Amino acid sequence: MRLFRNLKTRGFLAAFSTALLTNSLGCVSKSNSNRLENSKKNDKISGEVALKGSGDGNLQLGICPAGTRLNERPRVCVTRGGFALGPFPLELQELCREKSPSEAATCVQKQDWPFELLMSLYPNYVDECPPGTVPGTGGVCIGTDSLFGPFTLEQIMACRAGVSLVQQGQCDELAWPPMFMKFVQKGSEPPGMEIDSAVNPTASAPELKSQSPSKVGEEKIEPSVKDAPTDASAPLKVEQKKLSMLPAPVSQAPRPPTFCVHSWDEVPGTADFTTVNVYMRSLQQKESYQLDRKQDATLLGSRDFQNLDVCGRARFLKGCFQKVIYDKNSVAAQSFRKWSLGRLRPVEAYMAIVYQKTRLGLWQDECWRGRCMGRGLARVDAAYSVSGRKIRNEDSVWFGVTHNIITNLRFGMREIARKLTSGPSDLYQLGFSMYQTPGQREKFAREITENYRKLVSCQLD
Repeated sequence: MRLFRNLKTRGFLAAFSTALLTNSLGCVSKSNSNRLENSKKNDKISGEVALKGSGDGNLQLGICPAGTRLNERPRVCVTRGGFALGPFPLELQELCREKSPSEAATCVQKQDWPFELLMSLYPNYVDECPPGTVPGTGGVCIGTDSLFGPFTLEQIMACRAGVSLVQQGQCDELAWPPMFMKFVQKGSEPPGMEIDSAVNPTASAPELKSQSPSKVGEEKIEPSVKDAPTDASAPLKVEQKKLSMLPAPVSQAPRPPTFCVHSWDEVPGTADFTTVNVYMRSLQQKESYQLDRKQDATLLGSRDFQNLDVCGRARFLKGCFQKVIYDKNSVAAQSFRKWSLGRLRPVEAYMAIVYQKTRLGLWQDECWRGRCMGRGLARVDAAYSVSGRKIRNEDSVWFGVTHNIITNLRFGMREIARKLTSGPSDLYQLGFSMYQTPGQREKFAREITENYRKLVSCQLD
């Protein structure tokens, strides 16, 4: 009888426990269901906010780089660490320096700002665009020298469909050159925006014209398909398959010899430094793209230029360096000018570095099986985009770095700007930070300093 009562009690307790557990699970399940439903509602609301765009009433969603998210007000890509990605308009940089003097170095030297710093400047935005810009379609802000994104998928696809293969990498950037205006806003352009749609192919820089050697460029050579290899059906190695094919040069390509008139981005195929791609030849690959001149009409191929002394070469190239260093839309150039202020003459300082690498245009590239000691006039050994992304060696951007003077100097300036973040106090320390081989850094830095003194004595002004 007692055993029966114990079993009965145990059965009751088991049934009670089961009922209690079932009820608890039901409550938990119901609670999770409610949370999931609320989460979906919140996601739907945030998604609608992200698709609203910034003032034009259309459903627009800016595309941000991997690892970042789109912030709508202000419209900017933000990293997980809380940094807003640039580049930023010059007017906004100046305002940043004025409003936050303690962050002045960040305002002009960094291409990514703490998000709180950018938010402190947001009250100065007009129609969701920073000072110095006006609103365009799809949330794009249009400056006098650049278009500022992030750009929508529709705009990026239109850009990629409308430019040559070598320019398509620019479509993924957060700022576009003004020539890409047609992919942002058709049929209208803001006052002061100069669109590079009809470049005068025969125009040459007056400064370079007056400084060029008397015999350089006497012979006018028309762009010809015969000047470049056409054997595109040859067997390609694995590395060659990664290289992009460039289109034939446009009909308005500049008549060589001209120097530092166009960058590669403006006129693909402008090979004013050299027509020889040593990197591709070191991989036993042929240059299966078109260039605008023969080698004897380039800087490396000109005997007259090669025969000039250091001061003569510096005077010839002065306009090229000035065009890059005083580019008001280049964040890297702004950083270099600011650092040089009160220390050095920026043109001669940059020339001193390039002189050490190629004797100001006397040496061609040195590559062995795809490994190069830098490429082009400034021996660029690491190419970075405007946003700071490192560009692979197989990218077609390297064609411009290899063949074109202005493009090469711009990428070289970005390399220098990255070294400035370590805070070198003079040209010696800057040169020391740029050379990677231990035991040779001191010599490299000393020689750059000596090069600078020589160039200053040339009295280029």
